[in-house]
Amino acid sequence: MPVQKPAAAAPPSIKNETLVELKIPEIKFLEGNKPLDCRLFRLRILDLGAGKKVGIHSHENRPGALSIAGGKGMTVYAYNHQPVDVPYGGSYKSYNDIVHYATNSSETEVLSIMTSDFLDDGSPCDGKTYAQHTPIADRIKAENDPFYANAPQTAEEDEVNHEYFRTHLRDLKLPEGKAPLQSRSLRVRKVTLGEGAATGAQDFSNRPTYVMNLQGTTEVKDAKAGTAKTLQAKEAANLTQAGQVEIRNAGSGEATYFLIELWDPNDKEIL
Repeated sequence: MPVQKPAAAAPPSIKNETLVELKIPEIKFLEGNKPLDCRLFRLRILDLGAGKKVGIHSHENRPGALSIAGGKGMTVYAYNHQPVDVPYGGSYKSYNDIVHYATNSSETEVLSIMTSDFLDDGSPCDGKTYAQHTPIADRIKAENDPFYANAPQTAEEDEVNHEYFRTHLRDLKLPEGKAPLQSRSLRVRKVTLGEGAATGAQDFSNRPTYVMNLQGTTEVKDAKAGTAKTLQAKEAANLTQAGQVEIRNAGSGEATYFLIELWDPNDKEIL
């Protein structure tokens, strides 16, 4: 499990932790595959049955991050990598050479995996339909490599997909003079608000973001849209075109949520 690092300083009643950061300049989009700006920035939850397994699949053409939003956690088995245990509230990034499968750590609880990725859904872009090259996965399948041969295959009846948002990356309106999409990072952060705590209004105009509530109750107030949305566990809000936003703890006890963001490395931290 990668070492999690604390993010910028926050008030004592607010904890802010960066779980994973996937730097877009380090992603290898294979020649012939769909370019970044033609892809979708997607957020979903995959529910995996108790004691079940996610079948072997490739992230060579679907870079993203996995985060545990419900259940005990999972163990990820990736080709040519050591197994990684990802606990409840933790994250794991999967891109470039990652071909893997995963197992639900619990024999009694459903596992909810939040996935945020750069998806090629097969639709044309500028009149062209792109290939989806996955050379590592294709090779180990053709060779019947032991990792592939012994891995579980996808059993659709064990998985339930809940898609929340998909935003065309080309449609994102980034402020003039700010970092282009190709220079940014896909980050997953976890923010915990103490009882009664709030972030105060913060500017999300340069931070396309999804919010996924993990525990407790939060209210997401978007001044630009004139909306206030209350989120319970595994409920989400789309802030990809938001401006001034305040997130507050709207319940008793602590409230925790994920922020899934396209971060400008020149930006200051916001909660």
